[in-house]
Amino acid sequence: MTIETTEIEITGLSGERFEELTRTYARQHAVTRRSVLGGALSLGALAMAPGFLKSAQAQSSTGTLRIARSLESTTLDPQKTFNLVDHEILWQVMDTLIYLDENGEVYPGLALSWEFSNENKTVTFKLRPNVRFHDGSPFNAEAVAKTVARHRAPETASPNAFLLGPLDKVEAIDDLTVAYHYTSPFVPLWVGLGYSYCAPMSPTAIESLGDKIGRQPVGTGPFKLESWEPDTGIRLARNDEHDWATPWYQNAGKAHLDVATYVVIPEDSTRIAALQGGEVDLLAGDNAVPFDRAREIEADSSLRISRQQAPSVFGIIFNQSKPPFDKLEARQAVNLAIDKEKIVILVLDGNGKPAASPLTSVFPQYNPATETKYPFDQEKAKELLASVGLGDGFEFELIIFDAPIFKRVAEVVQADLAAIGVTMTIQVLPVGDALALAGKGESTAVALYYTFGDPDILVALFAEGGGSTSALLRKTRSYRASWTVRGWPLTLRNAKILFSEFRTFWLIRRSGFRFTSRAI
Repeated sequence: MTIETTEIEITGLSGERFEELTRTYARQHAVTRRSVLGGALSLGALAMAPGFLKSAQAQSSTGTLRIARSLESTTLDPQKTFNLVDHEILWQVMDTLIYLDENGEVYPGLALSWEFSNENKTVTFKLRPNVRFHDGSPFNAEAVAKTVARHRAPETASPNAFLLGPLDKVEAIDDLTVAYHYTSPFVPLWVGLGYSYCAPMSPTAIESLGDKIGRQPVGTGPFKLESWEPDTGIRLARNDEHDWATPWYQNAGKAHLDVATYVVIPEDSTRIAALQGGEVDLLAGDNAVPFDRAREIEADSSLRISRQQAPSVFGIIFNQSKPPFDKLEARQAVNLAIDKEKIVILVLDGNGKPAASPLTSVFPQYNPATETKYPFDQEKAKELLASVGLGDGFEFELIIFDAPIFKRVAEVVQADLAAIGVTMTIQVLPVGDALALAGKGESTAVALYYTFGDPDILVALFAEGGGSTSALLRKTRSYRASWTVRGWPLTLRNAKILFSEFRTFWLIRRSGFRFTSRAI
């Protein structure tokens, strides 16, 4: 199956039939999302005081919602991040051209309608009129074109530009008409366009603020960034000019809340106590609700917890350009020596399952054959180390994010590896510092956690030039070059534009098995 053959199959379809395929793809690979701020969204597990939210739903204006998080955002420049802790805020500040609901249904956003043409290689959007950015500048086709141009620019070095797909250019046809021209028909386009990472930004703010826009994002969303201070956190204020909403939202007007504040409370016990004591109204965001404390929260009648399945994977990335992880056997030995079931029980309180692949088992493309590759077998691990002259063990450092769940997982891994003679030291850093250090390519191993709603994550992680989930993978080939297994990046590239869902399914499944076999 070649790319050329694939394009012929797709380009021969009518625009209506091609759009049907894009919507089918979106439904099959939806990210679960929940309404929280009345005109905005939040991802992840939630713990809340139900009385406050009941009041919020009943009233048109409800004052301030106080939200506690476990991690600090790294940047609010949507084109400079692929971190969930940033998306959680950006999702409130930015509007996207389209929206995807929890079932993957596509709804109008800043784009009211669209049409496919040019053998399905062009999609033309009709934009919503009378919309302004938070700085007062007009939202129009030129703003969309300039946003995308910056997103794709080499100097931006965006870790999420792969979401745009095989895009050739964006053309402003008139003030409220913009065309996305692709080099190939792009079936998964809605997945990327539904993320805040691809949201239109104010060209005026981009020009005037430069790199400072990461601390002062300017979108069109239902909330404006009012302040972001190290001690007091992030404060969002309602955008009173935002009197519209995507048809997906129940609230078709302005957001109900006046203000939403986000404060970072790193320690789990302190964060839960703040909720129980009424200091905050909601725990939300990446790892904000500790897995091993979920039962305790559920047992408290004054609180409510919302659970949902998330396509997430926690793993350790090896720098294969540095000894000892330049040896396949060393990587395989570490995999075999770690009791993953114990981590699920002790750290997650059973809220998960051992990962056997970089692709989460939530996806239908997940290959269950990977589950037999690395059973817990410390004797086999010792044999592998001895076979490559590492029988006496070795030492290495693992970089982790400064969050309780990362620390607890690392401590279990540390103990398991000690049993085979491997000494692992742990360096704990804030998210931004960890990614910056890892991005230099000088570290030996880094703990990585991703949440992503599409198997395209394999393209982001492994395909040459495919993008990445962090600076860790974007800025250094020492991590990525060895991941680009001969022949497989092209396969993953094909998977992004294939007409046949059957062929896509098997290409991604085979790729996941190959990466697992190489102990990436």
